[in-house]
Amino acid sequence: MCWQKMRPRFLFRLFNGRMLENNKPQNGALLSNDTLIAALKSIRNYLIRRRVLRLSQGENKNILPLINKIEHLANHTTTMDDLLANMFYKARFPNDTEMQNRVETVDFL
Repeated sequence: MCWQKMRPRFLFRLFNGRMLENNKPQNGALLSNDTLIAALKSIRNYLIRRRVLRLSQGENKNILPLINKIEHLANHTTTMDDLLANMFYKARFPNDTEMQNRVETVDFL
C-alpha cells in the first residue's frame, strides 16, 4: 500500500511498527533496546507537548519522512529528539519556553 494514500492517523502506528521491527533479533536488530526506548520516549514527549499547546494538527502526516530516518537512529548518527526538533515549523517539537508560557496561562479550574 502506498504510504501517501494511507489515512494519516495510521502513519504514527506505521512508524512505531517499523521501529519495533528493526528491534527484533531475527530482523538483524538495527535498533538497540536503549535507542528504541529513547525514541519512543521522545515521541511521547513530542505528542504531549503538542497536545498541551494545542498544536495537534498534521503530526501524523509529518511523521512520514521520519520512517526513512530509522537507519540513522540505528547508526547513532542522530537521535529522535534531533529529528523531531528539526522538523519544519508546523510540525515542530515545542520548546521549554513555549511550554512554560502555556502552563503559566492555563486556567486549571
